[in-house]
Amino acid sequence: MRRPSSLLLVAVIFLAVSCGIPLDSSPRSIPDEELAAVTTTTTTTVVESGEKALFYYFAGDDKLLMTSREVERLTPDDVISTALTPPSEDDSELGLTTQVPEGTRLIDWHVDGSVLTIDLSEEFGIPQSPQVSKAAAQIVYSISQNLLGTGEPLRVDKYRFQIEGEDFPIVVETGQKETVTRCDFTNLLPVTEEATQTGTEPTFEPVAFAYYAGQPIDQEVGDETKAQAQQNELWNQFSVSIALTLANCSADDS
Repeated sequence: MRRPSSLLLVAVIFLAVSCGIPLDSSPRSIPDEELAAVTTTTTTTVVESGEKALFYYFAGDDKLLMTSREVERLTPDDVISTALTPPSEDDSELGLTTQVPEGTRLIDWHVDGSVLTIDLSEEFGIPQSPQVSKAAAQIVYSISQNLLGTGEPLRVDKYRFQIEGEDFPIVVETGQKETVTRCDFTNLLPVTEEATQTGTEPTFEPVAFAYYAGQPIDQEVGDETKAQAQQNELWNQFSVSIALTLANCSADDS
């Protein structure tokens, strides 16, 4: 099995002799000036895996629900752009829809104090006000859900929309507003106060009920959102109570 290696060695020696390269009888050092001409280049390819994040879509056109989406990185650009896209095929089959007009693109964004300004393409302003209001709610909740605690220098709680660089007020329950907060869209959450559900369904039902309550799981609300489940092993009964408190929603925000 060693014959090919021997043949290869013979071929290399033959090539060296035939090309006029002298063969030394013992090792010799290489001058520094010749070593300087030898360089080694190493190319490293870094592959970044996607991150899971929670985004909001509508169940039909009524209430906001959370679902998991994958983004390349949890940066403002990626989060805002993903918030503008339709739900995944799997989520669409479950009945989730988007109110963001088709073709809406992110042009730019910037932060001024606690206000995040989102500049969108003209498609965003084409529909009637009710759809635009729901689209704004969908975007605001998706952004606030994912940009808290990600290491980005963003601690915003107000949002201003623009279309092609021009301010675009959003119509909410209290009227037309230049800047909006999550508190302007609480009517679109499936649960806004304390809610209780009981039943005899399988164990996963209480968990699903708590998850789909639509309450953001972030630094502001996470500590104040309480879900307690008690299960009777014999009858497989459960009782879940969720007390929801929307942080920083005061009269000044309405």
